[in-house]
Order: sequence, then structure tokens, then C-alpha cells
Amino acid sequence: MDERVERAMQQWPDVPDVYGWLSLDARGRWKLRGEDISNPNLIAFINRNYARTAAGGYAFQNGPQRVHVALDATPWIATAEWQDEKLILQWHTETLIEPLDSVWMDPEGHVLLTSQGETGLLRDQDLITLLPCFSEGDRSIMSSDSLDSWLNGDTKQSLFFEWREQRWELQRAPLRDEWQKFFKFRAQSSRHEA
Repeated sequence: MDERVERAMQQWPDVPDVYGWLSLDARGRWKLRGEDISNPNLIAFINRNYARTAAGGYAFQNGPQRVHVALDATPWIATAEWQDEKLILQWHTETLIEPLDSVWMDPEGHVLLTSQGETGLLRDQDLITLLPCFSEGDRSIMSSDSLDSWLNGDTKQSLFFEWREQRWELQRAPLRDEWQKFFKFRAQSSRHEA
């Protein structure tokens, strides 16, 4: 959190929280009352001051005022891109995903990553970037038949995610409407939790 934000919180401790203004979509875009925020300085400020609340929701600390965030998917949105022949995984806040704890896929093919107790959905447009990292038990590239079989519940089929010379077995995540309960986060905070 920015030092000036911490000072403002101490100077004005009783500023009321804000609800229903700020949201994070499934592609990691900040929205203010439904409209994309495009100012890079504002996006960077929100990213630096975004965190989990004590009640399990997520908020942006705007100086002395906490702005609760409505989540379209998960609290964090993962991005993937190749830089200098290395795959870089980072959250929408441009924070590197380190360490990677687990990799999940739901029955609809959404990929979710966990790191340090946080969960993030991989942006849909980045799935193609990660495909070479998915393998079968014998370390061969995952085939579409194997993926279909795994997605249809074949418990004999194991798939893996390989990155930075490490290997994680792909875990089965529930459908999207169960993510909050399963991964223990709140997509929307209410005034009653404050």
C-alpha cells in the first residue's frame, strides 16, 4: 500500500466505505460504474492499493476511503506472456505469481491458479499461451482427446502443468458459480460486513 494512503487513513479514520462503484472483470479490467478505466496512472494506483478485507472481500484503499470491489470472476486475474523465451505469469496488478501453488481447471475449461492463499482466473485470451505447458502423465503434450476425457470426469486420466522446471498435477475445480465457496473469497462485499 502507498505510504500516502496509509497516512491519509491515520489522519481521517472515519471516512465511510464505498460500495457498488468499482468492479474487476474476468479479463482483469477495472471498471468504474460499468465503464472501463483507461487512465494508466489510476490503474497503477488501484493495483498498488488493492487487497483482501478482513471479511474475505476485496477493496481498493483510495486514501482514507475503502472502495469495495465487485468481482466478476475471482479476486485475481492471471495473465501469461512470453518474454525473452520465458513464460511470465502475473496477476492483473502486474505482480508476479510466485510461488505457484496449484493449477485448477473447471468442467468448462477455465484455468485457475493459486499462490500464497489467493486464487485467480487465467484470462481466456491467455489460455493459448499456456497450452504447451499442459502435459499427460508421460510428459507428452496434452492431446485434445485427453483433455476431453479429463473434463468429462475420467479419474484414470491425469494431466499436468509444467513451468520453470516444476510440475503440478491439474486439479478439478467446481463450476464458476461455486468458486467463491470453494476458493474462499467473496465476490461482493456488503455494508453489513464492514
